[in-house]
Amino acid sequence: VGTVAWTNPANAGVSDNVYATAATTNGVTTHYLNAQNCGFAIPSDARIDGIAVSIERKSSGANQLDVRARIIKGGAIHTTGPFVNPEVLPLADAVEVYGGASDLWGLPWTPADINGSGFGFALAVRQAGGAGQTASVDAISITVYYTRPGDTQVTVVKFRSPRPPPGALLTLLVPALRYGFKVRGQQT
Repeated sequence: VGTVAWTNPANAGVSDNVYATAATTNGVTTHYLNAQNCGFAIPSDARIDGIAVSIERKSSGANQLDVRARIIKGGAIHTTGPFVNPEVLPLADAVEVYGGASDLWGLPWTPADINGSGFGFALAVRQAGGAGQTASVDAISITVYYTRPGDTQVTVVKFRSPRPPPGALLTLLVPALRYGFKVRGQQT
């Protein structure tokens, strides 16, 4: 999608005011900014209850919209999910959450789907007016909600990682579990 590549896409790994950016003009859409290859370790007997994606982002102007917020399953960017209307990117850092504790993005999920390298999230931004503007993404995090047989409550597994060197796999060590994803700009 789109014609504008993201600059420094790995910067979207942690909320530190160091951004992945894309400069657009009126009517132009960016390529997807992908957060993928998460490295989740959801137990194989778990039932996936929901997926939430949080994006901390902003714009240098008032006319950029997050026109495509998509879940990635098996390496394919899907068009189903909770995303209904494009949101105007705010002028100051703010977090937008897509999905939730009981939102499966219109797709069936297994632990293998979530644990696989082809699971993730993709975002594209479009400028809908005005002079050139820059979209900035500070952080993308993915939260997976699941229940195991016999559990009386939902388990929440969240991923957000430190910023790695460009092109490196992002990782975060959490007691007994390891998560990671690679953030990259992709032309799709």
